[in-house]
Amino acid sequence: MKKGRYANFYSDLEAYRSPFFEPFLDYRFSASPGCCGWDAFKTIVGHNPNRRFGKLTTDKLMVEALENSGIHVIPLSVCKVTNRPSLMNLVNEDHVVLISQMFRKDEGSWVILHGGKIFHNCKDETEYFHPLEFINRPILSAYIVWKEKWAPKQRKLKIEDWRMWFNNERFR
Repeated sequence: MKKGRYANFYSDLEAYRSPFFEPFLDYRFSASPGCCGWDAFKTIVGHNPNRRFGKLTTDKLMVEALENSGIHVIPLSVCKVTNRPSLMNLVNEDHVVLISQMFRKDEGSWVILHGGKIFHNCKDETEYFHPLEFINRPILSAYIVWKEKWAPKQRKLKIEDWRMWFNNERFR
């Protein structure tokens, strides 16, 4: 994973939580073998890109394809996820994390993490991954991907709720 650099402030990634993300999981519509970039894209977006992006093997092509589909892509780095005021995790299971890994010499792969599961090739492959997954197949790059419809809805206060809150606050 890219190292990045420490800033004077920590990144608040809470706004990019996606508890309502629903991965597209239908391996029958998986791209041809060796094209997990397309499958990762389809797992996130639910359809193929609007235009050709090759095999979506590079970060640049993947990020461009996702952004053209209305997905926000937030790059992660070692410094970004460790620059925090406490031991709390900045990235949690409510985030949708896209990871590029090195599988073998000259072969990478894309996986998606969400809700404690690992998705690969339009399938939930959690049971096949070992706790040492990210040691034996190191992370090359990682991104939080986010779309507003996956985020928790902010509860809007009704006028009556607002008046009650205001009156209670005023008399404290």
